[in-house]
Amino acid sequence: MSAVLGSKSPHALDGIKRELDEIALAPAVRERVRDHYEDLTKLAATLHKLGIAEQEIDRHVLEIFGQYRVALLRNIERMTSV
Repeated sequence: MSAVLGSKSPHALDGIKRELDEIALAPAVRERVRDHYEDLTKLAATLHKLGIAEQEIDRHVLEIFGQYRVALLRNIERMTSV
């Protein structure tokens, strides 16, 4: 999962990447999760280019990821309970 922002990557993205890497996922699911992470990095890069403060970028990215995390974990639970 490459970081679009490089060294200016918000701290939130670093934590999100670590959290996603720790979740046991099937390869196909992992690829989709990676796609969603890349979308978050692109959003953060766009916000950065618009001059949004790093703290605000972190807040927005964490808010979006929080909603995604709930849906992801719910779907993982459904897949493993079948």
